[in-house]
Amino acid sequence: MAETKKLVIIDGKSVFYRGYYAMPNLSTKNGVSTGGVYGFAVMALEVCKRLKPDYVCVAWDKPKTNIRKRLEIYPEYKAGRKPAPPDFYDQVKILHELLRAFGWPLYELDDYEADDIMGTLAVQASKQGIETLLVTSDLDLLQVVNNKIHVYALKTGLSNIELYSPKSFEAKYHISVDQFLDMKSLKGDSSDNIPGVPGIGEKGAIDLLDEYKTLDGVYENLSLIREALRKKLEAGHDSAYMSKELARIYTNAPLKLDLKEIDGHSGNPTEIQKLFDKLEFRNLNPQLPEIMQLAPEEQTTNHGELKLKLAKSTTISSAGQLAEIKFASEQIFVASRAAKAHGKEPQLLILGDGKNVWTLELAKLEASELGPKLAELLANKKLVGYNLKATLELLAVLGVSDWPSVAHDIQVAAFLLNSLSRDLSPTALAKEELGYDGASLDDIDANELAGRASELITITVSYTHLTLPT
Repeated sequence: MAETKKLVIIDGKSVFYRGYYAMPNLSTKNGVSTGGVYGFAVMALEVCKRLKPDYVCVAWDKPKTNIRKRLEIYPEYKAGRKPAPPDFYDQVKILHELLRAFGWPLYELDDYEADDIMGTLAVQASKQGIETLLVTSDLDLLQVVNNKIHVYALKTGLSNIELYSPKSFEAKYHISVDQFLDMKSLKGDSSDNIPGVPGIGEKGAIDLLDEYKTLDGVYENLSLIREALRKKLEAGHDSAYMSKELARIYTNAPLKLDLKEIDGHSGNPTEIQKLFDKLEFRNLNPQLPEIMQLAPEEQTTNHGELKLKLAKSTTISSAGQLAEIKFASEQIFVASRAAKAHGKEPQLLILGDGKNVWTLELAKLEASELGPKLAELLANKKLVGYNLKATLELLAVLGVSDWPSVAHDIQVAAFLLNSLSRDLSPTALAKEELGYDGASLDDIDANELAGRASELITITVSYTHLTLPT
């Protein structure tokens, strides 16, 4: 049986807003605001990493015209929302660049909100047997959930995601997915200024639907409902049915699913790397799925006189991935980072063999399993790096009792070659000996270090060849 294809549709503005407000002060060194774009990229790459989609596209609320049709139903729809700050819209232009590099089309239509576009494409995809995964922070889309359409709802931050399938929806709300729209018709939605029935909240709406199944069923049985609640329902009759039309997802938007156009494998790795460099998103490079990464022979660092091919970089964030590490040589180039002195609270361990680089995200790995596995990986290996004492202390904290042998410590070698030098930092050595004029490699945070792991190991390899000829 052929494997079911997956389509991911991202509610672009919803994800972008979340990134913008999560990282309001993020900007490039030239002052270009990038928080919304960065947040979107983090979320989108996390989704791709988890879900491995075959197709990807982004839905967007077209400015000024997207809610026009619903305003005809209720002029106060979404009233009171404050406009976003100017730099929010400046970043949208950059987001378009990012989407072009990723190869993800963005869809927006007059009279249709992003939810409608997502619902329309999801219904078309499900008819073709494609599983659709809707990424949004707007729960309106729960009304289209079925066995082929699931919602990945963003909760807090950029990584807290809740999956909704028919089963998980029923477990949370104690009603069926088919009853979601009727629930919203009764309780309303203050975020969109949908009135519902005044005086009825979510629990009251669920209780009514549990008893009478549908909005029509509730109103057909008013005589059976206690007086105080009945009066609220009678007074809110027109509001309830108007709210239902407001909240309903349109699944008939004039847009045809084009699988070739939304092919998730059509990104341009060269353009992605250029854009990440321009936006200073270096720490996101390891998060890229393999189809978005440059081929190893295309990955280079070009700073000053230093022009070297970068080793292929892989991020290790689960114990099972440790088995993927296969060293091609006895000599291993290493770097590490811990939050505290003497290797305590270890964050990163970077391992390279000259051809490949593996960045172990230690906070995500089970500490009790790491010691024996790392000891096995590094058995009979010879370590090369800068300030290897710090790495050995970190290995000890991780439970590696039998340390691998040290072949070459760049810091020690630099001191022996020029003990009068005032600056023996990695950046200074790279500049003086290799002609490197890139961004500093010193005192960078763990995220940036992870993003520049391949660059750091490449420089380590080059400096080692210079000071320890083979």
